Amino acid sequence: MLERFDPIHKVAPPLRTGADIAYLRSALRRGLVECIGTDHAPHTRAEKELDLLEAPFGIANIEVAFPLLYSRLVATDELELARLLELLTAGPAGVMGWPEPTLEPGAPADLTVIDLETERPVRPETFLSRAKFSPWAGEALRGWPVMTFVRGRRAFARADTAVSGRVDG
Repeated sequence: MLERFDPIHKVAPPLRTGADIAYLRSALRRGLVECIGTDHAPHTRAEKELDLLEAPFGIANIEVAFPLLYSRLVATDELELARLLELLTAGPAGVMGWPEPTLEPGAPADLTVIDLETERPVRPETFLSRAKFSPWAGEALRGWPVMTFVRGRRAFARADTAVSGRVDG
């Protein structure tokens, strides 16, 4: 991805080779990875248009993290959906020493509703982040968040989503 020295791909740690990616995917399949996290770094277009040496490290990725992982790993039968969800929820909680997420009565009801079927392109201009660009712009992905609840209160709903209100219990 960095063949053109485009600072949009300048991240730390740096992007790796195809062999590194294949090894990481193998480690995921073999259960050697405990969690997956992101380092969302929403720089402005002006910041990322600086010279490669001067541009800041990072990519705005929080809005495409799940669709990318779902489309490239689960939809291709490389990883089970349950395992991906574990790596993104219980895995980070375990590493950080936090309680494992649950939907038991009385739990905070932090959850995301995801549409696993609809395929749509990455449209950075619609990002809620200040970064309105993406290395994945135009790529068709599945697994888009439809709605997010934080402590039982809706924090996000895609514009075409009709459900409203609160999740109790």
